[in-house]
Amino acid sequence: MIAGRLDTDRINRELADAGLAEFVRVEHQTFNPNNSATVSVDQLILADGKKVIRKELASSAPVTVAHWAASARPDHWNYWRREAHVYGSGLAKVHSASGLRPPHLLGLDSDGRRVSLLIEYVEGIGGSHLGLDDYMRIARRLGESQGSSETSQRARGAKSWWSHRWIHQYASSRPVESELYCRGEAWEHPVVVEGFGAERHRIRDGYCRMMDELPLWADLLDSLPQTICHHDLWANNVICPLPTDADARTVDNGEDPDDVLIDWGCVGSGAVGEDIGTFVPDGLLNQLQSPDSFRDFDRAVWGGFSAGLEASEWPYPPEMARLAMCASLVKFCWLPALMVRNADHQGPTAYGGVAGPELVEVFRQRAPVLMHMLELLDEARRMTSRLGLGGDPGLGGQFENRGHDRIVRK
Repeated sequence: MIAGRLDTDRINRELADAGLAEFVRVEHQTFNPNNSATVSVDQLILADGKKVIRKELASSAPVTVAHWAASARPDHWNYWRREAHVYGSGLAKVHSASGLRPPHLLGLDSDGRRVSLLIEYVEGIGGSHLGLDDYMRIARRLGESQGSSETSQRARGAKSWWSHRWIHQYASSRPVESELYCRGEAWEHPVVVEGFGAERHRIRDGYCRMMDELPLWADLLDSLPQTICHHDLWANNVICPLPTDADARTVDNGEDPDDVLIDWGCVGSGAVGEDIGTFVPDGLLNQLQSPDSFRDFDRAVWGGFSAGLEASEWPYPPEMARLAMCASLVKFCWLPALMVRNADHQGPTAYGGVAGPELVEVFRQRAPVLMHMLELLDEARRMTSRLGLGGDPGLGGQFENRGHDRIVRK
């Protein structure tokens, strides 16, 4: 049955313009309903049996959660039209040569206020079905591309609609003030005490410090070698080929088939290593993998990415990419405080409005992940000194970029 909210005539016209058959059925896909830049994501089943993904973007969709509001400003972290630009310009193919491609764009329709994308339907697995080998392979392919001289050169020619300082913009947009970390009584809520346990004090102190240091870490990321970043790399945005039999993972030349990267609405410049920094924690924080597997996934992703950098002949010490990987975790500086503020939440707890586990279980599962993330930021602090960047950003001071030949602190 076709949902009444779909404009059947409009959609069939878009399909016809793309040389495709009319659709006979629709299956609504899970996406973030809070993000007002996205109106809908649907799988269309066509009269000839083919499947197509239709994604609709809008400049003025209803805003249900203020910090997920779309923006008309092209460099904003949530610019509503960016994904259409990325597909239309071909930028989504930036990593294709290394085996990490976008779905094929089949059609693009715009009336100035809305944009609809007709995108290839890709059969495969993602999310919680990805294993260590998948994470490692994806990271290696990303390293090969982001470490290449070609991608670095393209990053210097940023377009007006690319996101800039994405992590800083995103983290700063969250509705949490650092004062919430200072309110001790909030951290004694029964859900917080039971879920975070004794670690709640270290989480509170560590993420309070992280939030205070956010501008300095953002400056550091800007000072490191730059590339083109997806800025929303996590397991739900990757589609891997189905491992149905021994031959399903290979193509004619004996190599693994391409992995497919979706949701290109945040693309912009960023440090080499920034994308993979959030690849692992985003999945674990959303209960896609066991929280106890953090170190295994971290080793797999860094091992794959550093191998990719080596293959690309990236001209900088790999520690610079590891530093960016660890420093990018400041993206989550607001998360524990928001969890504590919402400790009385009733309703869905999983991504996309799905029911999910009980709230206290969300706290319990996230606690070890949040602690591991603090360890990685401590690793970043040590690396700033080892790489001659002047030590701990928390001491105050600014980083500057001098062509990456010499990165100094003044």
